[in-house]
Amino acid sequence: MRHTIDDAIALLLQIEPGDRAALRDLQAMAAELAADATIGDDARALLAAAAQSAGRGALDEAKRLLGAAAGAARAAQAPAEPQALALDSAMVNDFAAEGRELLEGAEAALLCLETNPDDAEAINTVFRAFHTIKGMAGFLGLDVVAAIAHKAESLLSRMRDREIRCSGRHAELALRSVDCLKTLIDEVVAPGDGGAADPQALLDALDHVDAE
Repeated sequence: MRHTIDDAIALLLQIEPGDRAALRDLQAMAAELAADATIGDDARALLAAAAQSAGRGALDEAKRLLGAAAGAARAAQAPAEPQALALDSAMVNDFAAEGRELLEGAEAALLCLETNPDDAEAINTVFRAFHTIKGMAGFLGLDVVAAIAHKAESLLSRMRDREIRCSGRHAELALRSVDCLKTLIDEVVAPGDGGAADPQALLDALDHVDAE
């Protein structure tokens, strides 16, 4: 199967820090794409650099280079502007669909954690949902969504490390994060049609998670 730059970006956004196998897959995919003469010299150079970054485990650098490569590849095709607009719309819709699915899984896992706050598999499910949404939202420039997901991910990271338990205030904040992200994602697809959300209040609460 022939891969695309979007495939490489999708893979990168799902990689957790330290996942060497996934990094090798990303490196191989980016190198394969860099050999494609149809996407333009600028995009090929950026993809080759992204492959090197993936090999070093530099995820943020690889993300920047892949995003630039996607833009360069679109610019090399004519007419560029209508195609770019269509791709952006498709990417947003794909993000919304995947984000909703991840959040449904996270919500189900949080319900399990109500009866077993130490269920490591359920905690990992919620963590991965926030981690993936953070990466996708950051790539698309959805700063508020990315900020909520980042702080919620940090909360779940502390649960994974057994620093805190998924109970009481901590569990409540995790569930509030899921609900807020659902609303914000709906707003991305259909502005004005979502329910009320107060992301700043949630961000403040996540910043002071250990406050009395």
